[in-house]
This record gives sequence, C-alpha cells and structure tokens, in this order.
Amino acid sequence: MVSGSTLSYSVMLWIATGLFLLRIDAVGFKLARLETERKSTRFAGWFNLAVGCALMAWVMFR
Repeated sequence: MVSGSTLSYSVMLWIATGLFLLRIDAVGFKLARLETERKSTRFAGWFNLAVGCALMAWVMFR
C-alpha cells in the first residue's frame, strides 16, 4: 500500500467503519428489536466493507 497517501488512509476507514457497523451497530439494533434500522445498518456495513476491499485491491495493483 502507498504509505502516507490519503487513499491508503481512507481504505482503512472504509473497512473499519464497515466492520464497526456489522459487529456493533447491527447487533445493538437486533437486541433492541429495531428491524428497519438493523437492515439499513447491515447494508451500509457490507457496502463500506466492499468498497474498502475494492479500493485496497486497486491501490495494491495499480
């Protein structure tokens, strides 16, 4: 990965927020029985994780 690059920094943020949404927020909404919020949080978490992984691959192989 390009060290010191803004793109490298944002890749880790995309992945970290995706994991946070999936592991912390979605579980909290499930316990609170808020299904609509849980579904939207899971979508956002998987989206962030997918974008982060795609950007990581792009940075590594460009």
